[in-house]
Amino acid sequence: MKVKEIEIRSGMDRSNIRFYEREGFINPERLENGYREYTEDDLNKLVWIKLLRSLQISLDEVKSLFSDEKSLLEVLKRQVSDLEEAKGDILYAQQICEKIRQSGSHISELNPYEYLELLEKKEVVSKHDYFTVKKDRLPQVFLPWTRFFARSLDLALYILLWMSIQVFYLHVPLVNKSIRGLILDVLMIVFFMIIFEPILIATTGTTIGKSVFGLKIKTFEMTKLSYGDALRRTYLVLMDGMGLLIPIYSMIRLFKSYKLCSDEEVLQWDEGLAYDLKDNNKLRYFAAGGVSILVLLLFILTFKAQVFPPHRGDLTLKEYTENFQYYQKLLGVDFSGYTLSDTGQWAEPSDREPDLLIGYMESPMMLYSFNDGIVDTISFNINIQNKRQTLYTYDNHMLVSYLSMAGAQETIGLFSNKMEEVKTVVSKGASEGFSHIINNVSASAEVELVGYQNTSPQFVVPLDDAKEYIYKVNFSVKKND
Repeated sequence: MKVKEIEIRSGMDRSNIRFYEREGFINPERLENGYREYTEDDLNKLVWIKLLRSLQISLDEVKSLFSDEKSLLEVLKRQVSDLEEAKGDILYAQQICEKIRQSGSHISELNPYEYLELLEKKEVVSKHDYFTVKKDRLPQVFLPWTRFFARSLDLALYILLWMSIQVFYLHVPLVNKSIRGLILDVLMIVFFMIIFEPILIATTGTTIGKSVFGLKIKTFEMTKLSYGDALRRTYLVLMDGMGLLIPIYSMIRLFKSYKLCSDEEVLQWDEGLAYDLKDNNKLRYFAAGGVSILVLLLFILTFKAQVFPPHRGDLTLKEYTENFQYYQKLLGVDFSGYTLSDTGQWAEPSDREPDLLIGYMESPMMLYSFNDGIVDTISFNINIQNKRQTLYTYDNHMLVSYLSMAGAQETIGLFSNKMEEVKTVVSKGASEGFSHIINNVSASAEVELVGYQNTSPQFVVPLDDAKEYIYKVNFSVKKND
């Protein structure tokens, strides 16, 4: 039989049943889907436990009775003696014990339902809960959405930590990542969870997300978990509860965990542990909302901080090229496989296959001028003649070159819109020419078109009836004193 049936037939709730399972009174079969299968023998034991505990017989005495260390007569004789000192309901419990003692000498000869019914009737009349079994359960929180949001808040903090490391320390853009980059993101989030969560649970009994909702995790003895037990719990949560954050599989595991929790099944990683809810104060939900808004703002600020390149202020050639590589990744720009090397010139990876280009483009020779080792001017010149085909306008070369110098200015703030301004200026002027300045950095492009027409910021197209074809670009970025 399933847990719901044994609940009904025994009159116990799941937390009581789980407790007695943990104590070794019953040992149901665990099915492949995670659910338990109970037998009639399990039911009979639970009913007897309910009767004996309702009579305030201790768990140790019940265990000794089931292990045949003591007889029923011995246990009841001692219990009768203890109950003589009590009054009211305790006196009634004494009478029931005496009645059972006079009825037979062995558990197998008696019917516990008869006596439980007497106790339940007495409890209704007395309006006391003396005969209700208390404490024989480990606290559990069967609130799947509360637990989900607590877990989500913890995950958001791990993600925020990894984002901050990438942006402020590693100077890695958060966008336009490869599959390997996304896999690394998942692995780092898992790593942070394995590192921080066991430490927090072992030292405080909770995590940041859980503390907001008033959730705490303790041992069977209601003490803090050891680091090893906390680590084991975190491992099981990652594997069985979150599916290691693997897409689709993670959703399946989360749904199964939701169903088990909704059915008041103790989740695998919480077996033998006490999962406690401090209170049901509705103000906690407002606090959770406030913390979530704060985390969201930190996410936004971290994303905004991507506007800053790895190096700011005066730039050496190496620092300029690192800024260039950063903005190239941030904007998702592909220069047909070419990258700007530390020497300031173009290099192509040897393992890259050639792209199928829509138009014609020559990699420009990058020119630099210096002032005491500091990059002063960056420029390139393009001169393409007699190419009766579509040409690229070098808008991305201009954009990334301009941003790499302009973004290094320390006067550019987190909420400055200058970077968007640069994108707009270059996009509109790449095929026609432009002149623009941001603080002390200026950029200009002179474009000469003969036999071509502008069709978009990225391309110029040859005219069918043209007699000659000339495309010239003189571009420069200069740092002004």
